[in-house]
Amino acid sequence: MPASRPTPTPNPDSTSSAAVMHAALESAPWGIIRLAPDGTVTFLNPQAAAWWGLPVASILHKAPTDVQPALLSAELVAALATHGTDLRPDASFWLPHTQVWIRMRVAPAPDGQVWVYWDNVTVAKQAQPQSSPLLATVEVVAHVGSYEVNLSTMSIHFSDGLFHLFGEVPQSFVPTLELIDARSHPEDAAAVKEILAAAIQNKSAYHYQRRIYRTDGQLRTLEAHGNVFMNPQGEPVKLLGLVQDITERMQAQAEVLRVKEELARQATDRYHALFKVMDEGYFLAEVLFNDQEQPIDIVYLDSNPAATRILGQEFAGRRLRDINPGYEDYWYTIFGEVARTGEGQRLEQYASPTRQWYNFYVFKAGNAQRHQVAVIFQDITERKRREANKTFLAELQDAIAQLTLVSEILQTAGAKIGIYLDLATTNFLEVNPTQGHDLTVNYSWSKPGVPRTVGPLRSQDFLSPALTQATREGRNIIIENTQADSRVHGSSFASLGMHSFAGLPVHRQGEWKYFFCVSDTVPRAWQPAEIELLSEINSRLFSRIERVRAKAALRQSELKYRTLFNAMDEGFAVFRVVHNASRQDPDYRLLELNPAFEHLTGLNRDAIGKRLRDLATGPDDWWGSVSKQVIGAAETSRSEYYVASQGRWYEITNIPYGGEQFAALYDDITARKRAEEAMAANKTWLEQQVAERTKALQASTELLQSVYDTSLISMSVMQAVRDSTGAIEDFRLVSVNKELERETGRTDLVGKLYKQEYPGIVASGLFALLCTTVETGEAQQMEYFYPYEGFDKWFSCMFVKLDDGVVATNLDITERKLAEDEVRKQLVFLQQSEQVAQLGSWEYNLHTGAFTWSAGMYGLFGIPLHSTITPDMYTQAAIAQDYPVAEQLIQQLREGRGPIDTTLRIQVNKQVRTLQVRGEVTCNEQGQPMKMLGVDLDISDVVRLEAENLRIRLQQQHALFNAVLEAQETERKRIAESLHNGLGQVLYATKLQLDQLEKITPMEAWTRANNLLSSAIRQTRTLSHELVPTVLGEFGLEAALHDICRALSTRQLFFHCYTNLEEKLPQSLQVAVYRMAQELAQNVVKHAQAKEATLSLETVPGFVLLRMEDDGVGFTTSPAEATGLGLRTIRDRVKLLGGTVDLGSTPEFGTYVRIRFPHPLLFT
Repeated sequence: MPASRPTPTPNPDSTSSAAVMHAALESAPWGIIRLAPDGTVTFLNPQAAAWWGLPVASILHKAPTDVQPALLSAELVAALATHGTDLRPDASFWLPHTQVWIRMRVAPAPDGQVWVYWDNVTVAKQAQPQSSPLLATVEVVAHVGSYEVNLSTMSIHFSDGLFHLFGEVPQSFVPTLELIDARSHPEDAAAVKEILAAAIQNKSAYHYQRRIYRTDGQLRTLEAHGNVFMNPQGEPVKLLGLVQDITERMQAQAEVLRVKEELARQATDRYHALFKVMDEGYFLAEVLFNDQEQPIDIVYLDSNPAATRILGQEFAGRRLRDINPGYEDYWYTIFGEVARTGEGQRLEQYASPTRQWYNFYVFKAGNAQRHQVAVIFQDITERKRREANKTFLAELQDAIAQLTLVSEILQTAGAKIGIYLDLATTNFLEVNPTQGHDLTVNYSWSKPGVPRTVGPLRSQDFLSPALTQATREGRNIIIENTQADSRVHGSSFASLGMHSFAGLPVHRQGEWKYFFCVSDTVPRAWQPAEIELLSEINSRLFSRIERVRAKAALRQSELKYRTLFNAMDEGFAVFRVVHNASRQDPDYRLLELNPAFEHLTGLNRDAIGKRLRDLATGPDDWWGSVSKQVIGAAETSRSEYYVASQGRWYEITNIPYGGEQFAALYDDITARKRAEEAMAANKTWLEQQVAERTKALQASTELLQSVYDTSLISMSVMQAVRDSTGAIEDFRLVSVNKELERETGRTDLVGKLYKQEYPGIVASGLFALLCTTVETGEAQQMEYFYPYEGFDKWFSCMFVKLDDGVVATNLDITERKLAEDEVRKQLVFLQQSEQVAQLGSWEYNLHTGAFTWSAGMYGLFGIPLHSTITPDMYTQAAIAQDYPVAEQLIQQLREGRGPIDTTLRIQVNKQVRTLQVRGEVTCNEQGQPMKMLGVDLDISDVVRLEAENLRIRLQQQHALFNAVLEAQETERKRIAESLHNGLGQVLYATKLQLDQLEKITPMEAWTRANNLLSSAIRQTRTLSHELVPTVLGEFGLEAALHDICRALSTRQLFFHCYTNLEEKLPQSLQVAVYRMAQELAQNVVKHAQAKEATLSLETVPGFVLLRMEDDGVGFTTSPAEATGLGLRTIRDRVKLLGGTVDLGSTPEFGTYVRIRFPHPLLFT
């Protein structure tokens, strides 16, 4: 249009409804596109352009196939080109540029055009079953499964993992309650039903164990953790449970317990001294029963010193009812069940007479005819207190986390602290040392009947100068009796009813800022756990209060600025000067822009941070060249510019903004300029133009009406109805579109009162939101569940003010909400799996290198939640021996090589944990590796149980070895004494008798008989000394081995002996080594036909080595087949020691025997 010809001003009355509908389309959170019959895009709103990934100007008046760059998938472009004629109802498309899944729908428009609607279904897509490979991996690794029970139909759904736990192929049968009970142990089915019934009634979490039979006859123990889920009305609708197979864990625990109890029975006398000095309390007691077999009393037969110390008195020889009749009935019940059934019980219980908690193990003692039990127990009161304090601290933090007012925080915290610690008062004070009354009570809580602390106070009225100085230095004030402690003014405390007092100061920047005080109406011995809890609350609470105050001030300031910034009609932008190397021809970087500036320029917030020359590149980017001419001036200036390409006038104001920053204000003054031109224009021409413009607007109105009626979004226009005071009492429906009529099933809504027709809008908050929109003029939106008038659906609404009413849009988002609920359910299962199975899950992005952990992983590695983590955490935490394993694991992660299945030991808080690490590679729809998903399972308990079992068996084996050796040595000593005192004496007496026959017996016969007797006496003495080696007992093992070699060396055979013992071996082991060396040396003498032999003994780290080598003829058969009595004896002894025997033989090099067994330190 020529600049000299004015543009008509449209009549507001004829265009207001069209403008409102156009504004609704522009602000809608759904993508809306209009396609001409030839496929050209004739309209799209900002949301559609944002998801497309291009500015509106780059898409308008082009066919989707011609839009560059081509950011949409070929399938989506084809669907647009065909106007969605072959579109499936559930068709969805991936927008890679914006990482969004959309569902596309179409509706007819006037003149052969088509409306296209895009809905964001990203959450629903992510919630589909294929998105849960991590959950499936967790079920496999942790031996877990899950189930869901619909309480209205009692239908049951098993996960694949739960079918595996039952020993069945997934989905091979339909699970029912009857089938599960039939497969369960008879003792468990009823108990589980009671637990589930109680959980449903109380709407609480539950836990139980159930033993089930597999089809192959195996009895497996399953442990379940679950919760009851309610509908919006608070009614239980389903059960969700997580199940883990704990059979191996229970078997390992039972095996360890069985072995320990067996050792205890075999060695009662041996371990009696241990019970006298151990830290745990020990009782031996007998349970007395009445005629109905009910336990009526407990007689304590014996106790150790620790039991007397823990309980503060001697129980032995007394009855429990005589000691204190106030002990709870469950003590008699527990002891009676163990005495009657013989099944031990491990429990933690509270005893009210001593006001203490105990961790105890009760087990059967004595024979079956007597009702005796033994008890091992510990005082765990302090741990219980700290656990309770920790739980309370978490509950308190949760209670105040969502509170935004300081008064609400102090009111909630004061009441909870006072009730939990049974206090008389809790007080929160602010300190101003510059005033006379330096203490101001912000809030005071008191129990019923106790006056609250009010008004300003003076610290010197209550505390001595020394205590006042202590608080200024940050020290806590603990007073157990205010009337007896000279450091405080007792009368001042008594006037407030405070007879015990604890005050905890809070300092900021070295100054006393706050004072947290608690008191009681009686003297009180404050416990360390109580002071620790109060100190932790003091630290957290006032920090929370300061953050709340700071956020409130910041919100107020930000609200004022943002309201002005977003509401102003003028475009507003902030730039910073960007110089080149020569500081000539500077450029400007865009730092901030408001919605009006976006509307004027066609930019969006993605332009922030970019330079003008990169943003203003086309002929239509008038603002870029104009901005370079205006901004940068040292003083505020205003300039007017006419943009010929747009035919519009703009006034641009340059405002220096500190340093090299400038603010620019862009005001569209076209209307003013054209009004000025119109004043001089011809009136007849103006009327003609007005008529033409009115006709065009009428056509636009009809077009927008078609959008209004064909939209898949429920839309309506409502007018406020006010009472005599001007307050809004309802809204009258002025207009509704077809979709709203379809959604409500009514065509008579126009003219009706909204609240009167749908009273549920008050309870759901919609009515209040409508009033806020009209009164403030700000657009409002929210998501809400509407269970009234038979809808029971989720909706997303948006309200925009129109005169004294609103334009309302509503979209049914029930499908998305259900998808989000499915995602939350999977997250609950995953978190429960981590808690129950002691595991954590992780995800590694192969393209970005991002490594993310679940909360369980942070717990496994003992580091704070949300700490920065990388794959290098494995090498940082690994113990030295497993460092290569950690490096290989990290390399597999970064290269995306799967699957991963390895075991790694890490150091956490000076403890070693054993992790089983498993991971799988996941691919995108094109089969390309995208990321690795995995879990880390803590198997430390299993490893520990296996090691404990092995250690106990080694101790048993060692004890058996000592017993065998002791029996052999006793028998040898008996035989030696018999040879020396019996047969030896007989032979000597015979020789004396033979000496008397020397003169009457032929000399040759006498000499031969005398030599035989002398030889028999020598061999008897030698055998006696060999059976009981005195040199071993008097001089030790090394001397005894040298004695063997010296005694057996002859001219034909010489023995070498070498010993190297770092530490002295136990006496029993010395005897065993001596006997094996003795046997080996005798074998060389008897069979080897050797000239030299070597006997050596040495200790190396962890082992003892005994070797015998000779240069003889070797074995006639394979060494492994040697079956001589001596070698069999040696093999049996070495086996008892947990060692090995290695034999070798050749005719050229002789024979060697190498014996290795664990160092005796391993048995301790």
